Amino acid sequence: EDPTQYSVVDVVLPLPGFSVKFPENETKTMMMDLLKKDGLDLESFRKKSKDYCLHGDYRHIIAKGKDVCWDLVKYKTNEDCLIPSQLDRLNKSAIDQSP
Repeated sequence: EDPTQYSVVDVVLPLPGFSVKFPENETKTMMMDLLKKDGLDLESFRKKSKDYCLHGDYRHIIAKGKDVCWDLVKYKTNEDCLIPSQLDRLNKSAIDQSP
Protein backbone atom coordinates (compact mmCIF):
# COMPACT_ATOMS: atom_id res chain seq x y z
CA GLU A 1 0.00 0.00 0.00
CA ASP A 2 1.03 3.59 -0.62
CA PRO A 3 1.30 5.40 2.75
CA THR A 4 1.04 8.79 1.04
CA GLN A 5 -2.66 8.17 0.35
CA TYR A 6 -3.41 8.28 4.10
CA SER A 7 -3.32 11.09 6.64
CA VAL A 8 -3.09 11.20 10.43
CA VAL A 9 -6.91 11.25 10.68
CA ASP A 10 -6.95 7.75 9.16
CA VAL A 11 -4.98 6.28 12.08
CA VAL A 12 -7.03 4.05 14.40
CA LEU A 13 -6.31 2.42 17.74
CA PRO A 14 -7.67 -1.11 18.18
CA LEU A 15 -9.86 -1.74 21.24
CA PRO A 16 -9.50 -5.30 22.53
CA GLY A 17 -12.03 -7.91 21.50
CA PHE A 18 -12.01 -11.32 19.87
CA SER A 19 -12.57 -10.06 16.30
CA VAL A 20 -10.03 -7.21 16.32
CA LYS A 21 -6.96 -7.52 14.12
CA PHE A 22 -3.97 -5.92 15.76
CA PRO A 23 -1.10 -4.53 13.71
CA GLU A 24 2.08 -6.57 13.81
CA ASN A 25 4.01 -3.98 15.80
CA GLU A 26 4.56 -2.72 19.34
CA THR A 27 0.85 -1.83 19.71
CA LYS A 28 -0.06 -5.51 19.56
CA THR A 29 2.77 -6.44 21.93
CA MET A 30 1.68 -3.79 24.44
CA MET A 31 -2.00 -4.82 24.30
CA MET A 32 -1.20 -8.52 24.64
CA ASP A 33 1.10 -7.80 27.62
CA LEU A 34 -1.62 -5.74 29.32
CA LEU A 35 -4.20 -8.48 28.78
CA LYS A 36 -1.78 -11.14 30.01
CA LYS A 37 -1.17 -9.19 33.26
CA ASP A 38 -4.91 -9.54 33.94
CA GLY A 39 -4.95 -13.22 32.99
CA LEU A 40 -6.74 -12.55 29.68
CA ASP A 41 -6.22 -13.08 25.97
CA LEU A 42 -8.38 -12.10 22.99
CA GLU A 43 -10.42 -15.30 23.23
CA SER A 44 -11.40 -14.27 26.77
CA PHE A 45 -13.79 -11.80 25.13
CA ARG A 46 -15.67 -14.54 23.24
CA LYS A 47 -18.61 -15.81 25.32
CA LYS A 48 -21.59 -18.01 24.52
CA SER A 49 -23.94 -15.30 25.76
CA LYS A 50 -24.04 -12.36 23.36
CA ASP A 51 -24.66 -10.06 26.34
CA TYR A 52 -21.10 -10.68 27.57
CA CYS A 53 -19.35 -11.04 24.23
CA LEU A 54 -16.92 -8.26 23.23
CA HIS A 55 -16.04 -8.03 19.55
CA GLY A 56 -13.71 -5.05 19.99
CA ASP A 57 -13.57 -1.99 17.79
CA TYR A 58 -11.30 0.63 16.29
CA ARG A 59 -11.19 4.26 17.39
CA HIS A 60 -9.72 7.11 15.42
CA ILE A 61 -6.99 8.83 17.44
CA ILE A 62 -7.67 12.21 15.80
CA ALA A 63 -10.96 13.56 14.49
CA LYS A 64 -11.19 16.21 11.81
CA GLY A 65 -13.93 18.73 12.47
CA LYS A 66 -16.60 19.44 9.87
CA ASP A 67 -19.07 22.30 9.73
CA VAL A 68 -17.39 24.00 12.70
CA CYS A 69 -18.56 27.43 13.81
CA TRP A 70 -17.21 29.69 16.53
CA ASP A 71 -17.56 33.04 18.22
CA LEU A 72 -14.76 35.27 19.36
CA VAL A 73 -15.57 36.20 22.97
CA LYS A 74 -13.55 38.51 25.20
CA TYR A 75 -13.46 38.82 28.96
CA LYS A 76 -14.71 42.09 30.40
CA THR A 77 -13.62 41.05 33.89
CA ASN A 78 -11.67 38.08 35.24
CA GLU A 79 -14.91 36.70 36.70
CA ASP A 80 -16.78 36.57 33.39
CA CYS A 81 -18.03 33.16 32.30
CA LEU A 82 -17.31 32.71 28.60
CA ILE A 83 -19.32 29.53 28.20
CA PRO A 84 -22.83 29.58 29.69
CA SER A 85 -23.84 26.47 31.58
CA GLN A 86 -27.06 24.61 30.89
CA LEU A 87 -28.52 26.24 34.01
CA ASP A 88 -27.57 29.68 32.64
CA ARG A 89 -29.33 28.84 29.39
CA LEU A 90 -32.44 27.58 31.18
CA ASN A 91 -32.57 30.69 33.37
CA LYS A 92 -32.18 32.94 30.32
CA SER A 93 -34.91 31.03 28.53
CA ALA A 94 -37.19 31.40 31.56
CA ILE A 95 -36.47 35.17 31.69
CA ASP A 96 -37.06 35.57 27.94
CA GLN A 97 -40.42 33.78 28.21
CA SER A 98 -41.69 35.68 31.28
CA PRO A 99 -44.36 38.34 30.63
